[in-house]
Formats: sequence, C-alpha cells, structure tokens
Amino acid sequence: MNQSTLIEDLNGSNVSRLLKQIKEITQDELYEEMTQLKTRVLGLLKDYQSSLQQKENIRQLNQQIRKDVTNISNDYSQIIEKMNQSVDCTFISIESITPFQKNEKVTIYKFRRK
Repeated sequence: MNQSTLIEDLNGSNVSRLLKQIKEITQDELYEEMTQLKTRVLGLLKDYQSSLQQKENIRQLNQQIRKDVTNISNDYSQIIEKMNQSVDCTFISIESITPFQKNEKVTIYKFRRK
C-alpha cells in the first residue's frame, strides 16, 4: 500500500477498512514473532530436561538457564516494543494526513500495554 492509496482511502472515508488491515498485519507479525519465541523456549526446556536427566554439571546448567532467561526476556521486550512503536507510528501518520473538519468527530485508537 503506497502513500497515495493511503491518502485516497482516508479521503474516501475508508478509514475503518484501513484500520482493520493495519490491525490484521500487526496481529499477524506479533503472532509470528511470539510463535518463534515460544518454539525457542520449548526447545530450551527440552535441553534442560535432558541435561537434568543426565545429571550434568548443575552449577553450569543453572548459569545457562539464567543467561537464557535474560535473553528470552530481552527478546520478548523487544517484540512488544516493536509492536507498540509500529502501532503508534501508524496512528500518528494517519492523524497527520487526514483532512478532518473542524467539528467532525474523530475516534483515535490507543493501544496500551497491560
């Protein structure tokens, strides 16, 4: 979708359709990234289970778990931040190019982290 199409959609009052497309794209990206993170976590858990069953060095395993938890936590935070920035930028740019009338009612959607 290019900028001229975006402006035509906004001027043609297709805002709700446009917002629906943006929401679907954002949800798809979030789902894909979270699925990859889940797969990675499940793989790590299987590795930990195997290491514990083989009674490998517990101290070394403990350190590895802490390192992995930190990495997973950072990756999760980056995914959430990326999604928040994506949504914020989309609504800011829609707001900046939409020619609203002075007394026209405008609904702005805000996404908040829970």
